[in-house]
Amino acid sequence: MRRNGYWFGCLLGAVLLLAGCQGTEEPLTTVEGPDWREETPVWSMVSTAPEDFGITYDDLTDLDGYPLDKLAAYCLGADGVFAEDGFDQLYCRFVEAPRTWVTYVSLLPEEEQKILCEHTALAAASWYADSNEFSENLDVLETAYSSGAEQVVVSRLRSEYENAAV
Repeated sequence: MRRNGYWFGCLLGAVLLLAGCQGTEEPLTTVEGPDWREETPVWSMVSTAPEDFGITYDDLTDLDGYPLDKLAAYCLGADGVFAEDGFDQLYCRFVEAPRTWVTYVSLLPEEEQKILCEHTALAAASWYADSNEFSENLDVLETAYSSGAEQVVVSRLRSEYENAAV
């Protein structure tokens, strides 16, 4: 009897799979943007020490593949051209996943929050002349975080952005 239930389940699964594979008559023409609820941060640790991530500043590195925690550590330990590239990437990460960015930065000590917010806001105001993405994200975040550690980071980011834009 158990064996029949197994085969019935397999058959039902195959039928449902095939039914789901049937094409629709009209192709989908719209593509939705990323949903902030889809952000899935994966932090193995909360550290801002570059050596914890094996970061060295010997050569310029492609930072695209760095997870946010490693990128933040990279930025906090960098200077000169290394810092410019790092903070450029940090700005891009904010635009791509603002809630994840704010959540992570809110876990850091205050002094490190200030540095990351200041340089990210400077990148938005100076390098990107705010293509509205930055300020629109700030507006949404201010509504989403009316209190708590995240709200402190959003307020700091807004303040730094306004100072940089002057």
